[in-house]
Amino acid sequence: MKKRKEMWLIAFVFMLALYTYPVHSFYALPQPEEEQYTGQLPEFSIYRLLKIALQPVGKTMYIWGGGWNEEDTAAGIEAVSLGLSPNWEKYSQKQNRHYDYTATRYQIHDGLDCSGYVGWVIYNLLHTIDGIEGEGYVMKARKMAKTFAEKGWGEYIPAGKIKDYKAGDIMSSKTHVYLVIGTCEDGSIVVAHASPPGVQINGTVCRNGSRNSQAAELADYYMNKYYPQWYAKYKPEVKEISYLTNYHQMRWHTEDNFWLKDEEGLRNMKADQVLQKILGE
Repeated sequence: MKKRKEMWLIAFVFMLALYTYPVHSFYALPQPEEEQYTGQLPEFSIYRLLKIALQPVGKTMYIWGGGWNEEDTAAGIEAVSLGLSPNWEKYSQKQNRHYDYTATRYQIHDGLDCSGYVGWVIYNLLHTIDGIEGEGYVMKARKMAKTFAEKGWGEYIPAGKIKDYKAGDIMSSKTHVYLVIGTCEDGSIVVAHASPPGVQINGTVCRNGSRNSQAAELADYYMNKYYPQWYAKYKPEVKEISYLTNYHQMRWHTEDNFWLKDEEGLRNMKADQVLQKILGE
């Protein structure tokens, strides 16, 4: 009788573990595996992640609370919807170079904040149907890198122990979160994020703190070339050294047995090569 109880307990614990921590080739499955598909699974790749990340660039204003629900506790409807909200670009076109994000707080349907943006990108990468408000991947910026790593998606590297930056890395701090597009020879990085005045491409300073960085030049060039109306109103800023020192990193797993791939080899490319690839140059 005692042995039977022990076997029952082992079986119960095993089933509970499978339910709580679903695995696929050791790593946790993305949420789309549980959806009802009408076609094939979406492409899970670093390339597609960055293509999605560029969709709101130059057409979406920074709104404090944008992408969140009314309660400001989780994802709003826009952050669990496929594609761009028509309202984002419509609202963006009404703004001028004097746009003041402090005067538009919690106009949650008019744009995105940093975590709303990253949450929207992740949802659009992983899902094939619109979701339910309150679900999704919007959370406090400081939680994003670690939470995504805990889902089994990648490796978490705390600030101070980061050795390099590669395409697709998710970087989060107490106050901000951004996506890495790529690194330059001088140690500066090109990033995609929602930062006042809106969703944009920016370059950081060099690793030595110089503002005359290759990443800043790339950001200026590509924002001007592909988003001229935005560029005419909002010149891209050079982001400070804290982007290279104060952020925690989540680096995606892309091993052969994992569901996310990097067949284009973007993570081995420099920032200029990544931009050329994802923009089809």
